Amino acid sequence: MTPSPAALLEAHPTLRRLSGQVVWCLFEDAESPAAHAQAFLDRYEAVKAATLPLVAVALAAEARKPAPENDTADAAPWVRIRVDGPGPACAACMALDGRCLRLDGPGALAFLPPFALGCPARAERLPGAPGPGAPLVDRAAPSPHGRLVCGEWVFTHPWADRP
Repeated sequence: MTPSPAALLEAHPTLRRLSGQVVWCLFEDAESPAAHAQAFLDRYEAVKAATLPLVAVALAAEARKPAPENDTADAAPWVRIRVDGPGPACAACMALDGRCLRLDGPGALAFLPPFALGCPARAERLPGAPGPGAPLVDRAAPSPHGRLVCGEWVFTHPWADRP
């Protein structure tokens, strides 16, 4: 059974906290121009639309996990984390840039971007398992999720003028 969009949002550590209404209110509180708030919200909705299928893949991978004796590196899909959005990247995001993450269950969601509102990190799906020697996400490290915003720059960036 495929989870509903609401269930997928609820499974992601950041997206479950940041509805469109919350985002709009944060921009209002920062006294950002409405045009910039709307442009950012449009971008944020696109980020959510790109992330939710990856959340679904991670949750589906948990449901179809093979028996331990059949477990292989490509039993679940992989993504590569890229830091290429606007604004400054924090040290946690930069440490993950270029690293590969196996979407093999809910535990993988702790390292699936976005990590905060305005996060410049994104996940790109890989066609298969990464090659030998590819840098992997250290899932024993602390998750970068937890902050609400990536920095005050989010509210002062001219989103309506340039993406």
